[in-house]
Amino acid sequence: MDLNQTQREQMLLVQVKAAIKAGNTDAARDGYTQLKKIAPYSAATVEAREAITKAVRGKKSE
Repeated sequence: MDLNQTQREQMLLVQVKAAIKAGNTDAARDGYTQLKKIAPYSAATVEAREAITKAVRGKKSE
């Protein structure tokens, strides 16, 4: 399956969010690392970083 740049970014963002929802922050960080590599300044990368930050901060307050 050939994906264009935007589709790849969105797919990785969905993977990051799914990993967070499953409680797997390591997998979320891996997805974010891949996303940052292909599109360091995209909106999807920013959204993924914010989602991970929010998830990690939420765990610390529990």
